[in-house]
Amino acid sequence: MIEQCKRILTILGVAAILALGSSSTAQADLEIQLSLNGVSYTTVASAPSGTSASFDSAATGWSTSGIRVQTLATDSNSPGTPSLADLDGSTLSLTNVTTATKTLYIKLGDTGFTSPAGALVIMESLLSGIVTVASPANSFLFQSYVDPANGQNSTPSVFTTGPQAPPVTAKGSFSSDVTMNIFGLSGPYSMTEFFKVTLGAGGKISFGSSTTVVPTPEPTSLAIAALGGIGLVGFGLRRRAKGA
Repeated sequence: MIEQCKRILTILGVAAILALGSSSTAQADLEIQLSLNGVSYTTVASAPSGTSASFDSAATGWSTSGIRVQTLATDSNSPGTPSLADLDGSTLSLTNVTTATKTLYIKLGDTGFTSPAGALVIMESLLSGIVTVASPANSFLFQSYVDPANGQNSTPSVFTTGPQAPPVTAKGSFSSDVTMNIFGLSGPYSMTEFFKVTLGAGGKISFGSSTTVVPTPEPTSLAIAALGGIGLVGFGLRRRAKGA
């Protein structure tokens, strides 16, 4: 539990730093989009690819329909490196300030990733958060996407981890991690994080997310791991033989 809380606090702490890097809508490659119905989205913050952007409902006139957004931030390392493509998201808090249940849809996305790519790569979708004010009406859905067509905040796309829906009705921490293989990925491609957050009256929640693409281990590394496994099996058999 202590390690999990440290991880959550580390991810959420990035939001305060990213807020300083928020920029205008001059170049729409890294975007934060919000929706009240899950159909029509408004771009509320954007920045050049590979940088950071943030949104705060107190600093804008865009209506979040009763959900107060405190420092919703995103960043990426587009175009990526041979070892990592990364898109992160976080918010210090989402708070339902009304007496009715409210839902907010969020998309965080960047384009222009060119690496890593290849016949087989690994996609990881990580989510952590804290429920500060519980409600039986709370729900949270998170989904990561990789689009080989390089679409901006494109959902659905060819590659997705599938929905992650950790329980958020009770006060405390939550997390959900999913890994999947992607076959035949070439650049440029885009990465998108999608959130559907429903909060009961007075409900309050915070989260940190990370979507990554990493290369598969080299054949040499796999061979070493396999030999190590064989060695352990042989050691176990020898011990059993001696015991007999």
